[in-house]
Amino acid sequence: MGRVIELFGQVAQNIVKAVTEVSPFPISLTDEKGYIIGDSNSRRIGTFHPASKLVIEKNKTCLFTNEITAELENVLPGIATPLIFDSKTVGVLGIVGDPDKVKPYAELIKKYVEMRWQENYMEQMEELETKKVESFLQYLILNPNINKEMFLKYCKIISLQPNIARFCIIIDIGRDMMENVMRPGHSLSIHNEKLSLVENAQEIFEKDKNTICGFLNTTRMLLLQPSYSKSDFTYKMERFPEQCKELQKIFKKKGVSNIAIASGTTVDTLEQSHVSYKEAEELLEMGQNLCIYPAIYSYFDLEILLKLIPLQLDKDLHNKLMFRLKNLFSDTHFSDLSNNFITYCDNNLNVTKTAAKLYIHRNTLIYRLNKLEKLTSLDLGRFEHCMLLYLVLKGNTSKEQSE
Repeated sequence: MGRVIELFGQVAQNIVKAVTEVSPFPISLTDEKGYIIGDSNSRRIGTFHPASKLVIEKNKTCLFTNEITAELENVLPGIATPLIFDSKTVGVLGIVGDPDKVKPYAELIKKYVEMRWQENYMEQMEELETKKVESFLQYLILNPNINKEMFLKYCKIISLQPNIARFCIIIDIGRDMMENVMRPGHSLSIHNEKLSLVENAQEIFEKDKNTICGFLNTTRMLLLQPSYSKSDFTYKMERFPEQCKELQKIFKKKGVSNIAIASGTTVDTLEQSHVSYKEAEELLEMGQNLCIYPAIYSYFDLEILLKLIPLQLDKDLHNKLMFRLKNLFSDTHFSDLSNNFITYCDNNLNVTKTAAKLYIHRNTLIYRLNKLEKLTSLDLGRFEHCMLLYLVLKGNTSKEQSE
């Protein structure tokens, strides 16, 4: 109840302003001690209102005529009625005017004030819950040294099962949300904007009781999705691309078009979620550096894995291969030779298709492939040799693009 009364004090003047727009009479709101916390005449805020104290003691509506108010300090003619929250009196509504004229409106205004107060209370509680989740995600993901006791305390507060396997999904929205909020005429607060986007993400990715979803910061939302078995994770990853596309469409309608989504793999416990987050983050950066679109990345995507393999060569092995192929890399026509060979591989080693793709004569391509063989001493008729050269050249191209 203390939290309720504290909140009442915080929003009282906002409620007064809203009521004043629709009420023909000035009003005041007092706390449970009889002090004015909201008033059509803001100069009265903070002053003691003896009539309200009387109403709280009697716990019923009282009329105050000119004769009665003449004997009371800081009391104006009108009606004062208790404000009820959760079956308890927490304040008083005062409606200023001739009691006979005010009386027909008293109950209506009282209900309106209580309704607005209830709405504000629910919104504040919702925002508090949102902040709890955000604080937990920040602690879980960004803290290099998690305190076990603190971690379990957080889990209890948010009602989370810590020993369920989960995987992390990053939804990166850039600065779009903040720019929307700051745009003149935008109707949603940053909290409501966040809430709207989180609700969309939870719906698309089919949140259950073990899903955790919230913002890590103003540009990045996280989902920690439960993985109940290997088959469950496989099922979720198979659906992941289409779910991401659907979410991108929804966000775009809300003015959030700069969206990239990446998923990490599963970890055994909630406490290990930072590992899955790191995987997703690295995948996100790789995808953006290599300009892979649509911006939907997961290790379950074979195309993504194919692009990753050249980047995963051991540095020592990569240096040995670069030395072995130094004649190719030092050739003045290296760029054309490399591009032609990668295109040749991408077209399934088909000379005719590759030549057409490159807009060159078939014989020109054959000449360049023969030159590659001389420079590298590789047999491009052998799949293994082609694969080796492809991995080296593709890895080199990918590194150049990401720098």
